[in-house]
Amino acid sequence: MTNLSPPPRLLPPVTALLGRTFRAFASTSSVPAQAVPLPCDPKPIEVTITPEPTVTRSELRVEAELAARPLLSPVALPSIPHSDLLQNSVVRVGVDAQGWVRSQVLLATSGAKHADQWALDISRRVRFRPLPTSRTDRNSVPARLTRGELVFQWHTLPQKSTASGGE
Repeated sequence: MTNLSPPPRLLPPVTALLGRTFRAFASTSSVPAQAVPLPCDPKPIEVTITPEPTVTRSELRVEAELAARPLLSPVALPSIPHSDLLQNSVVRVGVDAQGWVRSQVLLATSGAKHADQWALDISRRVRFRPLPTSRTDRNSVPARLTRGELVFQWHTLPQKSTASGGE
């Protein structure tokens, strides 16, 4: 059996009555006027913004367990010309008891292959303070490697535009 009832017919709205209740309320109610005090002598607010330290040269940071073993000599890093700001190159290294880097892997790329290659080359050549001789026995199995990350924070120089596009 099918339902044969006609669809419902909606009554049209009576527009003459719209807002009548609000008009009645507004005509019988009044809001007392209140004076809003204005400042007599507005003073500007002084805001001091401390700028982030500006990187003016590339820097090498040693992190994790390896941070306890200082480098034997400081590492001078170059500024890198590039068309965009570079991220940090991060190289994980393993250092033996004598302070030599024995393993390395690039964990994070800077966005420029030549900067990352530079980071890998430098991380191969750095030397850390050796462990005290009492902690290493020359006749036994070599002590475990001290692991850590070398973070190369590159100072980026504007690169002159070339027709070839470069890297």
